[in-house]
Amino acid sequence: DAVTSLESAHHYDTREDFFEEAYRVLRPGGVIAVADIIPREGASQGLAARAGEHIRRVILQSPQANFYPISAYIEKLGRAGFRDVEARSIRDRTYPAFTRFTRERLFDREMAHRMDPLVARLVDIAFARLDFWGPLDYVLVRARKPA
Repeated sequence: DAVTSLESAHHYDTREDFFEEAYRVLRPGGVIAVADIIPREGASQGLAARAGEHIRRVILQSPQANFYPISAYIEKLGRAGFRDVEARSIRDRTYPAFTRFTRERLFDREMAHRMDPLVARLVDIAFARLDFWGPLDYVLVRARKPA
């Protein structure tokens, strides 16, 4: 009746294969619900932006084929057969809080023995100074397999 994917579809090789398989296994009238990380619509395409995109994809372990904005996402769900696609960004309610939480934990005593100090510093710099999440969106998507 339902397929869910929480912060994982961007890892699949490829997301389109996941959409097709979800469509195949769902009963008619079934629903797919996804929380996913994607590039923001109209993100910069300059050399620095492309280098940042590559670094983000490596860190997030997302294949290049899955790095597209919401307009393409909706189109690909439609090509897989889904209808009544609803998508909305909740990036403003997720990334700031996640960034604060992560930066606080990076230098917490409990975490200090688990993480190399250089790695902790690099993550801190990426999150705080390089606006790591700036070009990324965090979306909730829901679609239905026709009855």
